[in-house]
Amino acid sequence: MHVVVRHYERADELFDFYEQHEAEIRELFAGIPGFGNYYFCRTEDGGGITITICQDEAGVDESTRRAAAWTKEKAAHIKDDVPNEPRVIEGDVVFTITGEGYELDPTGMRPGESGGEPVVE
Repeated sequence: MHVVVRHYERADELFDFYEQHEAEIRELFAGIPGFGNYYFCRTEDGGGITITICQDEAGVDESTRRAAAWTKEKAAHIKDDVPNEPRVIEGDVVFTITGEGYELDPTGMRPGESGGEPVVE
């Protein structure tokens, strides 16, 4: 599995916009081969982080391409107000730990499933 983490500083307005358009953002990732999970998190410093997990780097690259194109089209007026580009950290997953009773593993599949489309709830 491959993961990319993006940290955005002072991006409250941008993250408000993303949150208001959750359904559209979910659609962006639908059908990406190997897509696992996307986490959208606010941080205490008025920014946020996004975490994308896919089966391989190609899936991460495609999700990044789609998200960047959507942001450019829909949120350019807000993105211009974000002071810096996000800090990007990318790499391969070494291992995962999933809590008892947690329904989705980091690949987006329910336990016992393999190779299907990600679970979108």
